[in-house]
Amino acid sequence: MTYWKVAHGIRFTAMPSFGKALEDRQLWQLTLFLKHMDGLPPAPERVWKAVKSEATSSS
Repeated sequence: MTYWKVAHGIRFTAMPSFGKALEDRQLWQLTLFLKHMDGLPPAPERVWKAVKSEATSSS
Protein backbone atom coordinates (compact mmCIF):
# COMPACT_ATOMS: atom_id res chain seq x y z
CA MET A 1 0.00 0.00 0.00
CA THR A 2 2.86 2.41 0.81
CA TYR A 3 4.46 1.75 -2.58
CA TRP A 4 1.21 2.62 -4.35
CA LYS A 5 0.80 5.82 -2.33
CA VAL A 6 4.37 6.93 -3.09
CA ALA A 7 4.03 6.07 -6.78
CA HIS A 8 0.54 7.53 -7.31
CA GLY A 9 0.12 10.10 -4.55
CA ILE A 10 -3.02 10.63 -2.49
CA ARG A 11 -5.74 12.59 -4.19
CA PHE A 12 -7.00 15.78 -2.51
CA THR A 13 -4.05 15.86 -0.08
CA ALA A 14 -0.57 17.35 -0.12
CA MET A 15 0.93 13.92 -0.99
CA PRO A 16 2.19 14.15 -4.59
CA SER A 17 2.89 11.30 -7.00
CA PHE A 18 6.53 10.30 -7.40
CA GLY A 19 5.91 7.56 -9.99
CA LYS A 20 7.16 9.62 -12.92
CA ALA A 21 10.05 11.25 -11.05
CA LEU A 22 11.60 8.10 -9.56
CA GLU A 23 12.60 4.76 -11.05
CA ASP A 24 10.88 1.61 -9.78
CA ARG A 25 13.93 0.65 -7.71
CA GLN A 26 13.93 4.09 -6.03
CA LEU A 27 10.22 3.79 -5.27
CA TRP A 28 10.86 0.46 -3.53
CA GLN A 29 13.83 1.88 -1.62
CA LEU A 30 11.71 4.77 -0.40
CA THR A 31 8.88 2.39 0.51
CA LEU A 32 11.22 0.25 2.61
CA PHE A 33 12.74 3.30 4.27
CA LEU A 34 9.31 4.58 5.26
CA LYS A 35 8.34 1.15 6.57
CA HIS A 36 11.40 0.93 8.83
CA MET A 37 12.14 4.57 9.65
CA ASP A 38 10.83 4.27 13.21
CA GLY A 39 13.40 1.55 14.01
CA LEU A 40 16.56 2.74 12.28
CA PRO A 41 19.97 2.05 13.85
CA PRO A 42 21.62 5.09 15.50
CA ALA A 43 23.89 6.13 12.60
CA PRO A 44 21.18 6.25 9.90
CA GLU A 45 18.81 7.85 12.43
CA ARG A 46 21.28 10.72 12.94
CA VAL A 47 21.66 11.20 9.17
CA TRP A 48 17.87 11.19 8.66
CA LYS A 49 17.33 13.72 11.44
CA ALA A 50 20.09 15.96 10.05
CA VAL A 51 18.50 15.93 6.57
CA LYS A 52 15.09 16.57 8.09
CA SER A 53 16.46 19.49 10.12
CA GLU A 54 18.13 21.05 7.06
CA ALA A 55 14.94 20.82 5.05
CA THR A 56 12.97 22.48 7.83
CA SER A 57 15.48 25.26 8.46
CA SER A 58 16.00 26.19 4.79
CA SER A 59 12.32 26.85 4.07
